[in-house]
Amino acid sequence: MDRNKALTVNFSQFLFAISMFLLIAPNYDNLIFITMDALLVFFSGLLLFTKLSIHDKYFIAIIYAEIIIVGMLYYFTQGVSIYVLIIYLLLVALGIKYNFLAEAMIVNFLILTFSTLVLSPNFGTDGMMLSYYAAYLFLHGENPYNPALTANTYTLFHLCQFIPIWGTPLSTGGVVTRYDYPALQMLILIPSVIFNINPNFITVIFYFLVVFLLYAKLRKVDKFLFLSFLLPYLFNINYRDFSAGGVTTLDWVFFALLSLFSKDVKAKGVFYGLALSLKQTPFALLPFYLISIYKEGGRSSLLKFITYTAISFLAINGYFIFLSPEYYFQGVLYPIVAPLIGISMGLSMIAISGFFYIYPQFFTLALVIVTLTEVYFFWKYYDNLKDSWVFFPYFIFFVNYRALWNYFMSWPILGYALPNGGKSSRSAINFKPLAIPLLLLVGLGIFFHFAYTPYYTSINVKVLHVCEKDGEIYGFLLNVSYYPKSPSLPNCIKPYFRIFPDAPSISANGYIFYSNATVLKKCSWEIVKLYPPYEGYYVPAVPLKVEAYYCNLIGIASVYKV
Repeated sequence: MDRNKALTVNFSQFLFAISMFLLIAPNYDNLIFITMDALLVFFSGLLLFTKLSIHDKYFIAIIYAEIIIVGMLYYFTQGVSIYVLIIYLLLVALGIKYNFLAEAMIVNFLILTFSTLVLSPNFGTDGMMLSYYAAYLFLHGENPYNPALTANTYTLFHLCQFIPIWGTPLSTGGVVTRYDYPALQMLILIPSVIFNINPNFITVIFYFLVVFLLYAKLRKVDKFLFLSFLLPYLFNINYRDFSAGGVTTLDWVFFALLSLFSKDVKAKGVFYGLALSLKQTPFALLPFYLISIYKEGGRSSLLKFITYTAISFLAINGYFIFLSPEYYFQGVLYPIVAPLIGISMGLSMIAISGFFYIYPQFFTLALVIVTLTEVYFFWKYYDNLKDSWVFFPYFIFFVNYRALWNYFMSWPILGYALPNGGKSSRSAINFKPLAIPLLLLVGLGIFFHFAYTPYYTSINVKVLHVCEKDGEIYGFLLNVSYYPKSPSLPNCIKPYFRIFPDAPSISANGYIFYSNATVLKKCSWEIVKLYPPYEGYYVPAVPLKVEAYYCNLIGIASVYKV
């Protein structure tokens, strides 16, 4: 990566960080919010594929300006003392004067992080909790992929006490209780189990390792490339906070970076296999990685890469596949096939909110269409895109049905491990073929809206009464009926409920309320009482939507005045 490319990636990271600051708490009941979110995330991804031509002195001036911005951010929003800010600026001045700015910023990175890092004392995510329990089961000679063994997870552990997190809800009731990651995600937590260490400490280690690895590699090329990575990494405090809260993203990013930096194709395969052994996410890189290996090294290199990736992956996962192929593959495919509740920071937000219902299968097809389109362009215009190919998964996740913030924020980091793009053999990219997938996506979106009308008109919700006190809503009384508009719909359902206020939501799931709803047979109705799961879990008294859902069926009632 050269400075011109690094600058656009840098700008993309800053734009994405600003998007997270403004929109991190979703508002599914506000079309302006949804539009802003989708546009900011989209343009942040688009920037990754652009390249500016700028003089070095302006590039350096931008880096200096960003250094000041980062220092001010931590002083005004993160509570660092004026003395820390003075030390920060002093180190920057000395680094500029004596030509060790990258090293000075490494020290500043450590100072700012350790002075603001708050390690969550509890499991911050259900993924971390399930991985920890899986490690415990493995140490006791059990198969952690056996769903019967992890079914009691929530009776043994609890999630973060500071905000209400129950885990990943299923659209058919309950939450995910099975371990559904590749094996290394659980194996790296074994020291945490043995020595009774906070497992979130492991994710924080990778937060630091990514920085040290990029410094070790980029300082030999251009230290200002390292700074163009580090500054938005520091600016987007969610890298720090997500790691401290147990969000597992930077672990696989670390091994993917090792793979990309490696010169030997065998080492590339080994490290990529380790990345795949941590999480399913880096599988999105696979078709583009294969093209890159083939274009650079031919068929022989491609076969070596595939072989060593497979060996590395099987060395970690083979034992569990041998124990029970059924349990293993059901587990790692569970996030794809399970009836998970819809949540998003991407394109699907418009459908999940009920503004324009689209049957979830559309997003699976959209993912395939986007992937094939990107593969076509990468293969045809390899020389143009070989310094950007690690960014392709960004838009794959943009059209995914479940598109969380951490599904986007990892890809820009990988770009710093790519070599400079060549200039000699570049040809102009013909974007006209993009019209075909775009028209196909629009057509499919319309089809999966109108052809699946029964899925959003069969459940009818009428709000009879809102229980409100002191500007907070603590309950609802509803009339819920089920009149299936298609013979393919189930004869009976058990509706579940969540609330979308026109305000920042408490989580990406919205407000999930309990109810006394029973099984609704077709052509029947009942009076349903909604109530919060515990005291204090109240909805702000603003215009809102009440959603009843079961599998892919939804029914929404709007409350404009409380």
